[in-house]
Amino acid sequence: MQKKTRRLENTIRSNKLKRLKKYLLLGFILGVFIIGIVIVFKGQQASSVDKDLSVVRVTVEGMTCEECEGSIKKVVKKLRGIYKLEMNHEAGTGYIQFDHKKVSEADILAQINEAGYIAQKRKPSKLKVLNYNVQFQAHQ
Repeated sequence: MQKKTRRLENTIRSNKLKRLKKYLLLGFILGVFIIGIVIVFKGQQASSVDKDLSVVRVTVEGMTCEECEGSIKKVVKKLRGIYKLEMNHEAGTGYIQFDHKKVSEADILAQINEAGYIAQKRKPSKLKVLNYNVQFQAHQ
């Protein structure tokens, strides 16, 4: 009788382990599937966000050091819709990538001006070919 009971207990344990393994495998597969969907969705979401972004190139007078760059970045990033912000104190220029539905170019320039700098929208550069040497010439 004890042998039959032990065999029955072993069989039950074995069946429980088999079911547990199946559930763990199923959970793992489901987890991988969900992670894949999230990755694909985020990729699609990021590409749709890029379509709505605008870029403004600025010249900033008074930006003379890295601390100036930092203070400009700090005040501009307070605005909603700012995605990327690059400033160069040596050239006195920068560019800002933003969502034009949330913030305007005028708001960005006003924010920089309120911080004590003089910001203006930079005029686009024109490509000019001279003697087959490519040079950039800025509008003045």
